[in-house]
Amino acid sequence: MTGPKTIPCTVVCILFIVISELRGRDYIASLLRFYAVCSRAKYVVLLGNTVSPIIVRELAHSGGYRVLGLPGNLDDASVVSALKEVGGLLEGRVLELGGYACGGIGVLVEQSIERIKNVDKLDILFTFYPGRDNSCEAGSGFKAIDDLVKRVNPSIVVVGKCRDPCIRGRVVCPGNGFRGYVALLKPGKTGFRASLDNLYRLLSAKTYADLGCS
Repeated sequence: MTGPKTIPCTVVCILFIVISELRGRDYIASLLRFYAVCSRAKYVVLLGNTVSPIIVRELAHSGGYRVLGLPGNLDDASVVSALKEVGGLLEGRVLELGGYACGGIGVLVEQSIERIKNVDKLDILFTFYPGRDNSCEAGSGFKAIDDLVKRVNPSIVVVGKCRDPCIRGRVVCPGNGFRGYVALLKPGKTGFRASLDNLYRLLSAKTYADLGCS
């Protein structure tokens, strides 16, 4: 990975980098770490099934950005503990991040929603599971997620449990992180601009512009 190390980092262009389903792939985490530092992202969001608490801690201690996350169905208590340790557990919480109200719904859907029952507005909803309507993939989802979206009316709903990357209306699915997929959220004049990327692109990038920042 000698090419990307020479890329000059000069511009702030990304507020959130979101990845799901890392599943303990430390080599993907290394690419993610470099991308976050080089793009000067403010936040890295691990949207479930990170699996490794070591990855959580290493990402958080790389500096320059804050790590946040939710547990997925493959995560055990060690991942939750690591997220708490770095001050980044989003499950059942609402945090102001970059001036935006952001809420998190983890693998324990009903419990997470109960914890934010008094919240009536969010800018971004991060959720591990999709809703029935708020999803990119056909199949089952949680009606409770749809009901929450109607109540808090977020600009963007970011869903962790989805195989392929997708943007559908306000729903953003980064896709499987162990395949290199990430979602990027950038503030715009009328809200957020969402886009999708693949971290393997770093292996062939020769200039900072090749990373898509402007």
